Amino acid sequence: EIDALPERLSPMPWRTPVAGAAWVVLGPFSLVKLSKLGAGVEPRELAAAAGRALWAFVREQRGRDPGFRLQVDEPSLGMALTDDDRALLDTAYASDLGLAEPALVTVQFGHPSSQTVSALGRRGLAVQVPLDSVADGWDDQPEHIVSVIDGRSVWSDDFDEVRDRIAALPDDGKPVRIVPTTSFLFLPYTIVGEDLPAGFAFAREKAAALASWAAALGGGDAVDTARPPVAEWPPIGDIHQ
Repeated sequence: EIDALPERLSPMPWRTPVAGAAWVVLGPFSLVKLSKLGAGVEPRELAAAAGRALWAFVREQRGRDPGFRLQVDEPSLGMALTDDDRALLDTAYASDLGLAEPALVTVQFGHPSSQTVSALGRRGLAVQVPLDSVADGWDDQPEHIVSVIDGRSVWSDDFDEVRDRIAALPDDGKPVRIVPTTSFLFLPYTIVGEDLPAGFAFAREKAAALASWAAALGGGDAVDTARPPVAEWPPIGDIHQ
């Protein structure tokens, strides 16, 4: 619950940025959408204040650590946006962010619209998009963040299809980074020590697969992943009998 506009961002000691690692924070748009607002707190004013505080902190942090990497989580961008929502987004992500390096915007649940991807891309933000919607706002992105591994499925993922589709993407000279659809926190930790059929993959296995996929896409060794067994479903007529 928010009952006053923020003036600056001061992370708790255990949430301060760590050198060499991405710093993850809830984005200003989702902060407003997911919060209960007190009397007199207007959503667009809150979005503007939260955005100013975040971007000021990021610029200050990059002055101390040139390798600082920002990841902004915006789960509410996966929903259908109204005109009021789009105005709120424009306010939260003002045009003068002053980011020296692109920041990653993850959506994770749902898909961002092409309008959202383009609008944030023109402001120096690289928006995570599913592999089947990479055409949405592609040209406006400062770099490309593509979801390729299902972060909520306990089954292993198919590298061959991803490799072929990544190879078919337009080559505009910008970096292409691969990420899971969601955080692996939704999965059990590891299949090690479990008595499971072939094809299961939990958080540790999917993280290892993601790293090996990136290496293979960069010209490294091919990836060999155990695939789930093929289910043999009975004919529909037999199911109803």
